[in-house]
Amino acid sequence: MKYSLVISTSVLLSTFTTTLAAPVNPPATAVAAAAADDTDEYIVVLAPTEKRPWAQVFTDLGYNMTSRTHAISVNKHTFGTNYGDLRTFGKEVRAFTTHMKGSDAASLSSLPGVLSIEKDVKWTVKVQRFNETYGTHNLKDNKWSFPAVKRQQDQMNQVVQQSTAPWNLGRISTAQPLVSNGREVIDLKFNYQFERSSGIGIDVYMLDSGINTQHVDFGGRAKMVFTAFGNDITDGHGHGTHTAGTVGSTTFGVAKNVNLLGVKVLDAQNQGSLSSFVAGVDFAVSSHMQRRSQPGFKGSIINMSLGGPGFSQPLFQALQRATQAGMHVAVAGGNDNTDSCQFSPAQFSQLLPIINVGASNVVDQRWEHSNYGKCIDIHAPGDGIVSTSNKGPQAMEPMSGTSMACPAVAGAMAVELLKNPNLDPAGLKQLILSKALNGVLQGVSGGNLLLNNGLRAIG
Repeated sequence: MKYSLVISTSVLLSTFTTTLAAPVNPPATAVAAAAADDTDEYIVVLAPTEKRPWAQVFTDLGYNMTSRTHAISVNKHTFGTNYGDLRTFGKEVRAFTTHMKGSDAASLSSLPGVLSIEKDVKWTVKVQRFNETYGTHNLKDNKWSFPAVKRQQDQMNQVVQQSTAPWNLGRISTAQPLVSNGREVIDLKFNYQFERSSGIGIDVYMLDSGINTQHVDFGGRAKMVFTAFGNDITDGHGHGTHTAGTVGSTTFGVAKNVNLLGVKVLDAQNQGSLSSFVAGVDFAVSSHMQRRSQPGFKGSIINMSLGGPGFSQPLFQALQRATQAGMHVAVAGGNDNTDSCQFSPAQFSQLLPIINVGASNVVDQRWEHSNYGKCIDIHAPGDGIVSTSNKGPQAMEPMSGTSMACPAVAGAMAVELLKNPNLDPAGLKQLILSKALNGVLQGVSGGNLLLNNGLRAIG
């Protein structure tokens, strides 16, 4: 049974108002109309100055805590601490989710200690299987083997060429359009030039459907660190394994030495709740803060190949905290062939130093389903992208979407961050955009940038 407020709104107002400090930012006004008074799940974000224990906060809110089980164990597989049907977030965000009526949500939103209240909506992340007749293939037929990185300083910037790369890697390391020369878009016959160091020591948090960590192409560098689904750390969809492969797998990855950290916020249907996304970002920030003092740490990146319609205040606040903590963020522009500014987190690129990515195809056109507009910072290859699959330890398959373009940018960010460790998120964003090819894409209005690593190979 879902928990609800046990005292009247008037009592709650008088109690809560006197115990919470004023918020840094004004509370969000977009809550359910009290007239409808439907019961729904909400995310309640408190002011950053609120530091009291959760039990005290909930007591002042008017929740009956005596009949509830207080601390269910918190570990890497949990969402937070549960108080009955209340569910809190982690260390970096003072927030919780609960079932309540629209009138209660409207009342809570006016309290000086509440930063924002928003319905906990569920988003489905769209992705296209490139060709269902292609199926999945195994890596055993691919002869490429990336030589192990040697950490001697004189080899860190050595350039390596891979001749068995997917087309997206070939395109981002050449200034010229790709010429087919008999190659199909899903062939692993393209040339990719990259630096041997290639993101070593960089942590990339993959907010997605999970990672098939047993895939041989990850070379033991991928692990699951968080899930919003109980103890389920599997990738039931394949979206997360695919995006992780484009960031940093041996064959398909832009940055072939990064640490791939799976943050599971999408289920087997590629669906996830807004609260899970916020909790995933919150976990990544907490982990980043801990990792900064550990040996070998070089920086943190968040890849978010996900999103949904409208402006989400809790998700904006979470990503704002991430960038303020020095984390670098790449987000997918969306696959609805419409204005990317209508979606979160894509539209945050106008307010935060994050990179919003649109998708292009193999002939340098905007991919037909890619979102567009002023909120798109850069494009990257996203149509018919071959990468790692969840279907086995050697499986690979092609997918299409801005979800496939976004991790290419995250990988490029990892490469540049290793060479420029002192860059803040705004500085790294500017560097990535400055190295891009300008004006080469067809069907793009406004900013016309295509991701490039500056090595200028022959694709």
